[in-house]
Amino acid sequence: MRNKSEREKSGLSPWITAWVQPRATIRAVLKLKHQYGMVWLGLIFGIHVLFGRAEMGEYGKDFPLLIILAGVLVLAIPFGLVAILIQGSLLSFIGRWFGGKATQDEARAAVAWSCLPLLISNIFILMTIAVMGQAYFMAHDPATMGPVNSLAFGIGYMGTLIGFIWAFVLEIVALAEVHRFNLWKSTASVLILYFFLFLVPSLLAHFLAPR
Repeated sequence: MRNKSEREKSGLSPWITAWVQPRATIRAVLKLKHQYGMVWLGLIFGIHVLFGRAEMGEYGKDFPLLIILAGVLVLAIPFGLVAILIQGSLLSFIGRWFGGKATQDEARAAVAWSCLPLLISNIFILMTIAVMGQAYFMAHDPATMGPVNSLAFGIGYMGTLIGFIWAFVLEIVALAEVHRFNLWKSTASVLILYFFLFLVPSLLAHFLAPR
């Protein structure tokens, strides 16, 4: 954590500025330590990704709600930190295809601090789970969910989407800052990363699945 003199020198609180000033936030963070705030940011990112996997995988069919929640809580920090490390390293590498200059530490910092709006997504997910319970982690069939669960899921989905889009935009801006290139090159770098992380595994799973 930063001491008082460091906060006074920077004049910034990254936990506030990261929401709307990603460029200034990254510059301030990199002047301190690249690992500043990583544990909490890893927790936020890990919770978001693990809840998403548990929902899409319909874990509620096989595990009680408390086990799912406990598993997410225990695994969130290590999973989130590893995911940030991998994404940052890949974005440092991919960005160099477009003339970027970011080191792996700088790209990881950009990835980590752009995760902050996922806190919004996590709050909406937890609110939805509070209403739906274990049904959140099972098949979402409008015909059987009922009006209350359907409404809760719809509101939760919109809140989650807002947080994700906000984080996506911040990631592009922060990455452009550390790579020292324009937003178009940054957008291309992030989309290439997402293609390899999400689309390629999905396509492989589809074509390799037993018929």
